Amino acid sequence: MSSTRPDLKFSDSVDERLFYRKFQNLPPKESQLVVRLIDHKDYFSALGEDADLIADAIYKTQLVIKTNNSVRYVTISPQVLVSVLKHCLVQNAHKVEIYNKQFGLMLTASPGNLEGLAQEYSIDLESMLADGSAPIVASVKFTSNAATKKVGVCMVDLLNKTIQVSEFEDNDLFSNLELLLLQLNVKEVLLPLTYDMNDQSSPETTKLFQVLNRIGGLVVGSIKPSLYSQKDLNQDLEKIVVAPNAETEAASNIELILASKGISSTEFPLALSCCNSLIHYLSLLSEDDPTFSIDKYNTSQYMKIDSSTMKALNIFPVVLSLPMSGVKGNTITSIFELLNKCKTSAGTRLLSQWLKQPLTSTDEIHKRHSLVQHFISDTNLRVFASQEWLAGVPDIKRLIKRISTGIKKASSAENKKLEDIVRLYSLIIVLPELINMLEMSAEECQDKTAKTLIEDEWLASLKQYQVKLLKYQELVETTIDLSPLESSSASALLHTDFNIKPEFDESLISINRNLTATTEKIKRIHEEVAEDLGIDIEKKLKLEKHQIHGWCFRVTRNDSSILRNTADRYIELQTVKSGVFFTTKKLRSLSQDFTDLTNEYNIKQKELIKEILSIALTYQNVFFSLSLVLATIDVLSSFANVAIFAPTPFVRPKLHSLAKLVDSLEFKSRRVSLEESRHPVLEVQDDLSFISNDVKLANELGSPFAIITGPNMGGKSTYIRQVGVIALMSQIGSFVPALESKSSPELPVFDAILSRVGAGDSQLKGLSTFMIEMLETSSILASATHNSLIIIDELGRGTSTYDGFGLAWSISEHLISSKKSITLFATHFHELTKLLEKYPGKVQNLHVAAHIEKNEKGENVEDDITLMYTVKPGVSDKSFGIHVAELVKFPAKIISMAKRKASELQSINEGSDQDVFVSNKKTKCSNDQIEGGLKKLKEILVQWRSQCVGESGTFELLSEEAVNKLKTLVDGKYQDFKNDKFINEILTML
Repeated sequence: MSSTRPDLKFSDSVDERLFYRKFQNLPPKESQLVVRLIDHKDYFSALGEDADLIADAIYKTQLVIKTNNSVRYVTISPQVLVSVLKHCLVQNAHKVEIYNKQFGLMLTASPGNLEGLAQEYSIDLESMLADGSAPIVASVKFTSNAATKKVGVCMVDLLNKTIQVSEFEDNDLFSNLELLLLQLNVKEVLLPLTYDMNDQSSPETTKLFQVLNRIGGLVVGSIKPSLYSQKDLNQDLEKIVVAPNAETEAASNIELILASKGISSTEFPLALSCCNSLIHYLSLLSEDDPTFSIDKYNTSQYMKIDSSTMKALNIFPVVLSLPMSGVKGNTITSIFELLNKCKTSAGTRLLSQWLKQPLTSTDEIHKRHSLVQHFISDTNLRVFASQEWLAGVPDIKRLIKRISTGIKKASSAENKKLEDIVRLYSLIIVLPELINMLEMSAEECQDKTAKTLIEDEWLASLKQYQVKLLKYQELVETTIDLSPLESSSASALLHTDFNIKPEFDESLISINRNLTATTEKIKRIHEEVAEDLGIDIEKKLKLEKHQIHGWCFRVTRNDSSILRNTADRYIELQTVKSGVFFTTKKLRSLSQDFTDLTNEYNIKQKELIKEILSIALTYQNVFFSLSLVLATIDVLSSFANVAIFAPTPFVRPKLHSLAKLVDSLEFKSRRVSLEESRHPVLEVQDDLSFISNDVKLANELGSPFAIITGPNMGGKSTYIRQVGVIALMSQIGSFVPALESKSSPELPVFDAILSRVGAGDSQLKGLSTFMIEMLETSSILASATHNSLIIIDELGRGTSTYDGFGLAWSISEHLISSKKSITLFATHFHELTKLLEKYPGKVQNLHVAAHIEKNEKGENVEDDITLMYTVKPGVSDKSFGIHVAELVKFPAKIISMAKRKASELQSINEGSDQDVFVSNKKTKCSNDQIEGGLKKLKEILVQWRSQCVGESGTFELLSEEAVNKLKTLVDGKYQDFKNDKFINEILTML
């Protein structure tokens, strides 16, 4: 990279001094997450701390940094700029400000607003997002009183041109807000400037920032509170919002549009004020035509997945600036990567959306399962869709976006803009092939549900869109010269650029005539040179249009010897790896004529191209709807392919609906029944043989609360996580990894998957490991219902053993008796298994098995264990933590010391369960020794009492005298008892 870096240039010393002075006078950054770049037209630069960041992150060395006028700087070529922006905006939650050389702010880009970069520099960062999502920016405001807390949110998606508003009541932990931000994968959040995370007088604001921090990867910005108002909002919305059906009378009436969506200023005052703030922040009023749709967003229609669950279940890949050591580049590490066999960009984005928004409607889930089943059954349709047809579908939304940008931004090659128009045209002309295949598939379909869905939701829509796009097809065929589409080789047509047909303008006809004549002359020269050199015109002598040399010939370096001894007939231009470029005087002249005529043609057709782009944009809503149907087909065919080609094929689950009440039949019938279930991500790893396990959890005729104990690394975490993963896969419409039988797989529809998994702290945010543990658990207790799935992997380990166990016990009791959620609880607190005795029929104990080798005497050799990774009923009384330390090669001295200390602690606790006093004093006696010692102690104490208590029944001796009396008895009459180990321990305590 450093070898191609440009130099920082100035016209003179005055220009240089002025540049640095303006840099020094820039206002302070709003936060440390802002990176400032300067656009010098043909290269970029970064100064000060931004130069250090880019040097370390991109160039991997500080040697690229130079110093001038006491300012450190680094220069960046346009090619490296993409890497810089990807690092800042995709891999890290930074903001980027780009200034011109006079330090005027040109644009601001953030993870939620990448539109400016696309328009100004044609850089598509959205396609680089690891989870395939669209960048969304949200604005949030809340009000609270003694009774309720109300939150208003507005979200804007610049790629899909959507505005969504939501207003709801929330709890102290902002659980619903967290859910909404995760469901839509918001990248940037705006708050009123008055919200300060360090404001101790406002605990609600502090908790809001804690939630935003817990989600992670969010850019949090602030804007003026005065922008959170509804003043002039309707007038502004009329300029940017278009009705779903633009042909109706309500198309231009914003009040009717909002009313049709159920949005009123009285019910959504906070959300609409947030909408106003985003309109100004994103400068949406600069849009020439209304292009946004508006709707309200309801979180309750989807399963709740909190930030802990997102990470615990590995739903999306972890975004890393550097690859993980030991992880291969093509290794599948997330559910998204596993299921993403999509052939289109729109399909990938839709899969990402479905994973964040699992369905809770049993009927809607059944529809998706039926269509996946149909794709599995109809091999012809599946192969045609996934391997042939969908592979040629362009990214419709990005093409429409580029067409829209092309109208506003002039280009040196205007005819290049027609390529996007033709790509959409190419999709339309092959649409009948998909329609015909779906019609054939629907006719042969035996499943009535799938047949109805194909006919009503796919075929009817596709036919409707095809009819609407016939005018678009006619426009393209009438106005654009499509001969490059029909060209079979470069010799048949010397260019692959699309142009307006010359018939549209008389001046174009004459230019085109000259252009055609020049093209024919170039072709003749090609033939003459091939004959002169005695070389094959198709295979050996290539006629190419070089970006620098124009039209010229190319031969391979092996064939370049034919150019020797040709006097001055041929002029060598350049030698590269692919061969030698050369030309003739005549070809060079004709090439210049061709370039001049092409430029003249472009100038003449410029206005016509702009008009065609504008007409094409009027079809954008139809194209967007078509894109959604094709994306749905893509995702469901991907699910079918994943199910078929899994190591063991996935199967369709039987579903149990959400239960309204805990005493209803629906609640009693809810159960998880999975035979030989597997973790879908782990089973596809190359070097791993996965061991399947059964899962049986039920509200009736079973136990909904499972406590799993067993060795470290024995598979507890994998077991509980795979249940969560399987539930998630089922509710997005995928089949699941389990064995198909009469009772398997059965799954209830969950309204939430809530988890408390793993340990970690956040010192920079002032949160300890235990505090994060308690925050996550508190969120579970606040959000869980009797329809939820709860996954807990260790609880109470971040504090003292007794405090931790007390919390784990009480939380478990609350979940069992009050929440009644289906719960999987993995723990090393083996005492928790006693809950089975208190709640029979509601709790079951499971353990992961470990095989312990025996010696010749039949005794267990605890140093030699084999983890079986199978889950069985019952309790495991050991965790084998020291064995795990041995596996990772701890020093032998530490292992030996650990075993000795563990043995001491075990002997101290042995037999201490019966007597609290003895337990507190940590006796070293066995149970038998304690029992015999207690009988002897009782005899001594009876005799001692008779000597200390008078006839009145009161204690007549001082404490010191009483102790001396006891010692006298033991030294005299009961001297033989002093040899008793238990009696001796008691005497030492006196």
